[in-house]
Amino acid sequence: MRRGGPRLRRWFSRFAAAAARWTGSATAFVLAAGFVVAWVIGGLWWTWTDPTYALILNSVTTICTFLMVFLIQHEGDRDTRAVQLKLDEIVRAQPGARDDVAGIERQEG
Repeated sequence: MRRGGPRLRRWFSRFAAAAARWTGSATAFVLAAGFVVAWVIGGLWWTWTDPTYALILNSVTTICTFLMVFLIQHEGDRDTRAVQLKLDEIVRAQPGARDDVAGIERQEG
């Protein structure tokens, strides 16, 4: 079931696609690796036992992970829909192919 208006869906689709492209880039990986190195150095500097240090780090990584789950799910769903549409079109284009199940993933129940 879709929620939100068409403008919100379009905006989120554009945002999710851009975020997925950026987070899957080499630049994002290098920044994340740099963050891990800074985290290790910070842990050695401020001692690993400081509860504030651990709480802040845990909160930041949890929030990032939580948001990335939604972006990954959206991009995966979009990819699946595109593949299904292409497969349906291939089946329908083949003479004599059984096309009664084409599009079955969109049927409810």
